[in-house]
Amino acid sequence: MGKEKEFFSKEDLETLRKAIGEAEGKSTGEIVIHLVSKVEKDFTVQGERLFHKLKLDRTQERNGVLILVAPWQRVLRIVADKGIHEKVPEGFWDSLASGMGESFQKGDYVGGLERAVRRTGEELSRFFPCQGRNPNELSDQIGWDGEAGQER
Repeated sequence: MGKEKEFFSKEDLETLRKAIGEAEGKSTGEIVIHLVSKVEKDFTVQGERLFHKLKLDRTQERNGVLILVAPWQRVLRIVADKGIHEKVPEGFWDSLASGMGESFQKGDYVGGLERAVRRTGEELSRFFPCQGRNPNELSDQIGWDGEAGQER
């Protein structure tokens, strides 16, 4: 852990890590929460670049989801791989982002992220249910500024 501790307490990070683990345990999908301190000119491109850097595009079923948050600028972006993006209902990602934004406006970053992770997990389990072996392809730890989360 590093700079994310400046924004989240140890308990907050554990709450989010646990939510990710539980959501991923019901599906073959991967969910990553990543914080950045600096928003580039095009935050969408920044999110897509980070999605690839963190290897979310290399999950076996193309069902990785990145929740990217720039907490000090109050900006967020969700980047989903082809496999899950093609299956969720139209407007799902916008609805998810809107819900997080409402929570963030109230100062409830942990609750907003936790609910988003759980909703994402529900969709992943609908379309990519866990059947047998389910390796955790990516860390469940919260990442910061382009670095992958700490290994468990």
